[in-house]
This record gives sequence, structure tokens and C-alpha cells, in this order.
Amino acid sequence: MVASLFGIAQLLVRRRKTDAGIASLSAAGIGICGSSAIIAVAGIFNTPAKIVGMSIGAINLIGMAGILLLPIVANFFQLSDTDAAWLIGGSLPAVSHVAAAGALVNTNVAELAMAFKMARILLLVPLMFFLPFFIDSTHKSKKLSFRTLPWYLVGFVSALLLTRVSLLTHISPILARGVYP
Repeated sequence: MVASLFGIAQLLVRRRKTDAGIASLSAAGIGICGSSAIIAVAGIFNTPAKIVGMSIGAINLIGMAGILLLPIVANFFQLSDTDAAWLIGGSLPAVSHVAAAGALVNTNVAELAMAFKMARILLLVPLMFFLPFFIDSTHKSKKLSFRTLPWYLVGFVSALLLTRVSLLTHISPILARGVYP
């Protein structure tokens, strides 16, 4: 789903002979995680703030339409909770859109859709590393290094790794006792 959304967005924007930076902003926003992906990709392409703002606005308009339409589609086609969650979590651009649309169907769909959405957000990490290699040589872009990587992305991956090795679950009760005696 993510690859198809990213590919379709790239094709549509490039067909209109738009610059590679705008194509990648739109594709990342639709395919991965909305505004966060747009901001991250904008850093690679040195995109002007006006274009970033327009891209974020467009992605959020698409997301708002999805909040209204996808629950109707899921109910009309009588999709199972898992299928509805795949549809919602796999296609809406932002976490807030997924949470709202999933909640309009039911609690189970909302929880599953959020899990699918979190998996899509993780795709931002490889995108940030591999996108600079696919930029045509005529486009001016920053070389990606650890210093140019968005810090919220580093924090997201760090928190994920900490919870996977159970460090955070052992440390959080200790920290909570210090904060709340």
C-alpha cells in the first residue's frame, strides 16, 4: 500500500512536470506519514517554506476527506475489522487522521489502524537514507548525515529500540516514583 501510494504520487506530480523535490514531498506525505514526512524530505531538497506549507495543507485536506470517506467505505463494503484497519491505517497520511477515521468505525479498528500507521511511520527511516540516492543530479540536495537527520526521527527510533529491549519498561516505574513520591 505504501509503495503504491508513494509511486502514484510520484507519477502524478512528475507527469505535471513538477520538480523532483515537490514530487518527493507529496509522495512522502501521502505514502508515509503526512506532515512529518514532508518536513523531513523538505530538509533534503532545501525546499522553500511556501512549498512546504502548501504541501502540508494539501496533505491535511486529503486526510480530512479520508476521515469522512473511509469509514463510509468500510461500512458500505462490510469490511472486517482487520480489513477496515488496513484500509484506514494504510492509506491516511497522518496519525490524527487514522485515529479519527478508525474511531468512527469502532475501537478495535482504531487500535489496529494505529498499529498499521506506526509501521508506516517506521518507513520514514529508510526513506531518509535512500531518497538522496534517487535524486537526479540536476537537483540541488543536501547530503544526508546523522547531523542532518531530523531529531524527532532519531527520538522515535530510539524510543522504539528502548522498548524492544525492555529498558524503558524497567526504567519508567523508577522514574515515576522519583516524580510522584
